[in-house]
Amino acid sequence: MPNDLQILFPSSLHDDPRKPLTSSILALGLVRPITQDTAPGHKVKRVEARIQHYGSGGLGHTTIVPGKSRHLRPSSTAGYLMWAVMLRGASSNVATRVRMTVEAFERGTANPVACSYVDLWLNPNTNGAPTIDWPERDGYTIEGPERDYFVTWGSSNLPITSVTLGSAPAQIVEWYEDVDFWWATFSPGTAPGSMNNVTLLASNADGDGRRTVNVA
Repeated sequence: MPNDLQILFPSSLHDDPRKPLTSSILALGLVRPITQDTAPGHKVKRVEARIQHYGSGGLGHTTIVPGKSRHLRPSSTAGYLMWAVMLRGASSNVATRVRMTVEAFERGTANPVACSYVDLWLNPNTNGAPTIDWPERDGYTIEGPERDYFVTWGSSNLPITSVTLGSAPAQIVEWYEDVDFWWATFSPGTAPGSMNNVTLLASNADGDGRRTVNVA
């Protein structure tokens, strides 16, 4: 059935060299536990992603094949589970156009039962602790589909204690100790609403990471 596997972030908004993502990406989306291609009595058990560079002849070599999704969690969308896959170091030392392909699998199988993709531009990335790696710089405008589902992420060698956008706390905050990576989600179209110069703040025991963003 259509929409068995959906990519919520990143979106095609970033298939634009003026709006590149960093080379470390958190991909988030939804998957039906039973797709049109799952075997009777089977369910989706994992989601994987890969990135391919575009070259002069079209799609080129696969530059990174990250691990499986950490877990499939319940979602607020009926009939779907939420997945999250982290991709690190996917770009080169220059801005690069890539395709991110996401696939869902049953347990113990090599053939996907659902697939989706999005084309993007990526920039190089550096990491620290704590940092906000996305948005990459101040002045980023949250617009279009990101007003309903905005994702931010960064690096931290300590647990993240809070992430806020203006006065609004993040809906989901995750920190992965083994890779010093955190991510969080917001629905900024409803909170804090449309405004400029909103402070995006990520905190841990050692201090804060800050970005100033606009909400269209």
